[in-house]
Amino acid sequence: MIVEEGDRPGGASYFPHRQKQRTQRNRNDSCGFGNIISKSDLVHSGPPEVFQLRTKKEKIGRLTTVAVGERHKSKAHKTILLVGETGAGKSTLVNALFNYAVGVKFEDEIWFQVVEEDRSQTSDVIVYEIFGFQDQTLPFSLTVIDTPGYGDPQSPGHNTRINQQLVELFQSDGGIQEVHAVGLVMKEEESSVNDQLKYIYDVILSQFGKDVENNIVALMTNSTGKPPKKVLEALEASNIKCAKNEKNQAACFQFDNCQDEERTEDSELSIENAWRVTERGMRQFTAFLGRSSPQQLKVLTAEQKERLRLTACIQNLLERIRFTELKLRDVEMIQWVLWNSKDKMKSYQRFTVSIPETYKEEEPLNDSRCGFETAVCCLVCLENCHYPGCTEAPDAQQCEVMRGEDCSSCTNKCPVSDHSNGSTLW
Repeated sequence: MIVEEGDRPGGASYFPHRQKQRTQRNRNDSCGFGNIISKSDLVHSGPPEVFQLRTKKEKIGRLTTVAVGERHKSKAHKTILLVGETGAGKSTLVNALFNYAVGVKFEDEIWFQVVEEDRSQTSDVIVYEIFGFQDQTLPFSLTVIDTPGYGDPQSPGHNTRINQQLVELFQSDGGIQEVHAVGLVMKEEESSVNDQLKYIYDVILSQFGKDVENNIVALMTNSTGKPPKKVLEALEASNIKCAKNEKNQAACFQFDNCQDEERTEDSELSIENAWRVTERGMRQFTAFLGRSSPQQLKVLTAEQKERLRLTACIQNLLERIRFTELKLRDVEMIQWVLWNSKDKMKSYQRFTVSIPETYKEEEPLNDSRCGFETAVCCLVCLENCHYPGCTEAPDAQQCEVMRGEDCSSCTNKCPVSDHSNGSTLW
């Protein structure tokens, strides 16, 4: 027998989730979610119903700003910088922060996505601005800076590119002037701090100074809510300095980001527990955020400029090594072809072979006028002396790799006059 919805005796439904969903939608509208839903697209019917927000997106060079609502300068505002390895859960935390800010609860059976699902495919820093929801849960609006995963081997100089985007973001006219919290995003099962996270920590210190330690916190994803003993021990063993809690331990906030997962009879209890863990973590983290003092990016010191120079020189050397290896491969290919053609050569036969050749060519960069991607190139050595290049240097003379009138990076240490600065890459 086929039973239609609502045919159960007594008016009850054989589809409790659908009935609850319709009832909940009405309650969502009355609680203020209707306005957000009207500006969103349904991704999954749930439960929970998952909506992708239609945001205001602006792209300048390699920097993307995604805005929800309009900012009122008279309102309190906080800025969060999220850093971590690829797959640590940074983008998922952005969604969780938005839902907490607008007051979404487990019982609402609804979830909003600010981050687009293909976020993992980009290597850009994205700034999420969440405005207009003050006093619903938080007394301030939010700017969340979501960085691509450090350590991603997708392209040479990936980490350097991220660092330069952040420097440009904070130091450019009209850029973000301060940060209230730096979240080191880690998974709960990580019982040790690897070299990549340590590298991230050192970069933050070099850009903001030692005082930023009071703003650095550990944000644990995939957490069960148990005391984070292993993570605290790992942070201490690696000498990573974070803000301290009332127990004089590194400030660590726990989240279990699976709120958008479909609920079934078997999974509902575990998902509800994940919500409780995340809600508690959000309460603690935003309370920390509310009382934290902002930190501003430092003007580059002589030591930081020397670090940039050394980084550029190492990157140049790596590119030269890769090019040399490719040329050696070409030689080996030629030797192999000649060996296999020795009979034809002995008989003076005319023959033709095709052999791939490694060479360098000029390549345009992406909108270098915006300063996000420039290159200082040697026109004699045909090398990238500093790529990604200086975002603030008006010409090659001002680039950190130049020492006096000569370059410290290219093979022949050529004069500054033999270099170009801007939109070309060899």
